Amino acid sequence: DDASSSSSSPLSFLVTCMVYIFDAPLKGISQIFVVESAFSGLVLLVGMALYSPLLAGHALLGSMIGCMVGIFGNTADDDTNAGAIAKGLWGYNSALTSLGVGVFFVPNLASVLVSVFGAIATAVVFAACGNVFGLLGASPSLTLPFCLAMTGVYLLHDKVPSLQLANVPHSPEQNTSSSSASANSASGASAPTTTTTTTTTTSLLAAEKEGDEEDVQDVVVKKDEEEEDLLEIKEGEGEI
Repeated sequence: DDASSSSSSPLSFLVTCMVYIFDAPLKGISQIFVVESAFSGLVLLVGMALYSPLLAGHALLGSMIGCMVGIFGNTADDDTNAGAIAKGLWGYNSALTSLGVGVFFVPNLASVLVSVFGAIATAVVFAACGNVFGLLGASPSLTLPFCLAMTGVYLLHDKVPSLQLANVPHSPEQNTSSSSASANSASGASAPTTTTTTTTTTSLLAAEKEGDEEDVQDVVVKKDEEEEDLLEIKEGEGEI
């Protein structure tokens, strides 16, 4: 008996780790749609990846982080906590926050870090809401942790260096291309402005030069006319 228990202990530990590492995060993704199924979570993840691989990465990363916070977070009832982790309940709010970061921000190192720490903060808020709602005898917190955490994350866009809001929130790939396009259009707009200014200045100088030449011509014409008038007067005096 001792031998069998000692041999089964590492196996059960390995199975538990496999459940927490692979099964629970996929269930966390399926729990977004109130479904407890790793297969459904995998189907949803594949669907996201076909549309946007980076968005699918955000979802899986957030769900895994939420489950890890549940594992390492010391709660009062370990059995209840273990059941919640296995069902994916620790993953879906964090997955939603990471998805929100992927949609609203231009992908770079800053957005990845915000996605990671946002998922951690969401899991902490989930634990706090669970304790408070449990004491009040209220319903589960549902997606309230995601709403609170994502609001705080969104407000960081002007406080975290290099964290840039997308011009038109979309997939991370689209956010990257739209950001590059706007940067190119901004640089392209500055060049025509400089060219237009230079052209306008040259035109003004040319106009001034042409104006000076016209004035000189007018003076020459007037001088010729005066000389002709003087000649006519002299001829008239000679005749008299």
